[in-house]
Amino acid sequence: MSDMNTTVLNVHNFREPLQPPVATIFLTQHPNTIEEIANELRAQGHSIEVIPFEHSGERAFGYLERVKFNGLDCVAKYIGPESCEMFEIRARGVQQERDGLILTKEISTPLIAEIRVDDQVVGIFRQFAEGESLCDAVASDKVTASEARVQVQELVTKLTASGLYLWDCNPSNIWRRPDGAVVLLEGQCVFPSDLNQAELLVKNMEIVDVMFPAG
Repeated sequence: MSDMNTTVLNVHNFREPLQPPVATIFLTQHPNTIEEIANELRAQGHSIEVIPFEHSGERAFGYLERVKFNGLDCVAKYIGPESCEMFEIRARGVQQERDGLILTKEISTPLIAEIRVDDQVVGIFRQFAEGESLCDAVASDKVTASEARVQVQELVTKLTASGLYLWDCNPSNIWRRPDGAVVLLEGQCVFPSDLNQAELLVKNMEIVDVMFPAG
């Protein structure tokens, strides 16, 4: 994602209609590592274990780790060092991830908890999803490209019905569960749109054409 895309999105658009996640966790200071988050959560009485994860580490919009939180398998995303020059972009990204998961809760991986320092979202826990990306499923012949296209079209139609625009999305953001159902893996690639549904559907279908061109 480019800086231009991140600055166009206004996270205040999300906040008014949103329902709270399963849990809101307040930390006393900004965490620099997942271990700091884990230690403070344990001190608050939560159960948390950091699990080795092939995708662990730094991302453009924060750090990604896998944890078991209060018995639930989760993926944790958090901002990281406050002194980082990318802090504001990462903070915006984590907020968008939190908001997007709430807006798409019926068709995305569930948001388990948000982590706040004062009034700022500094991290989220979303439920870990078994399965693989839809593009990997196509590459391994578990599903054909045309079948994948139909599934993404159905997903996009649901997003459109909710007035949501799918932006900067790629096949790795569309997750195929073991039962064959597809969900949106991350919430960061959706935001509310003022377009009417017909116009919005056209724009959203453009993303489908990029990911899985019509045969």
